[in-house]
Amino acid sequence: MTYVVLAAGRSRRMGFDKVFTPLRNGEAPLQRIAALLRGRAAIAVVPPDREDDVRRMAPRMAAIANAQPERGMAHSLRLALQRLREDEDFGVLLADKPFVQRSTLERLEALFHGADIVHPISESGTPGHPVLFSRRLRSRALALPDGDTIFRLRADTSLRCETLTTTDRGAFDDLDTPEQWESADA
Repeated sequence: MTYVVLAAGRSRRMGFDKVFTPLRNGEAPLQRIAALLRGRAAIAVVPPDREDDVRRMAPRMAAIANAQPERGMAHSLRLALQRLREDEDFGVLLADKPFVQRSTLERLEALFHGADIVHPISESGTPGHPVLFSRRLRSRALALPDGDTIFRLRADTSLRCETLTTTDRGAFDDLDTPEQWESADA
């Protein structure tokens, strides 16, 4: 399995590039994700001027430039899938969800065998990340329209989906607003 870290956005609402900006503890969100994925194959899809930052912050993670981030997460995923073998399963992590616990990732991986999709859910049923996809979904992922349409795969009731109910806030909380950044930085 190769993990795809979607990090091509420019964080315009934040006013700074949140994926590469260190929190108070000195680690940037991308570094936290690299630590989470230690020992696993990973590709970060980033803006063209950030490939060197990936090599510096996450040297074991490959970097792919997305020169058209306005096309959305599905486009970023397609760019990464073009680099993977056709027989390879893949996981998707959002770079603005850097607080997923390693135990959550390991539990998701343990559930993955035979499923089309595996992902965490909260006790109230809210879906979270990361999401693991079977290689059988590669062609469907490649056919997704531009935009943030990856959720359509997870919502497809014809697919065999396994969920992990978890209280790991890192699977759900992201860094989309200045308030969320401040809260995470505290």
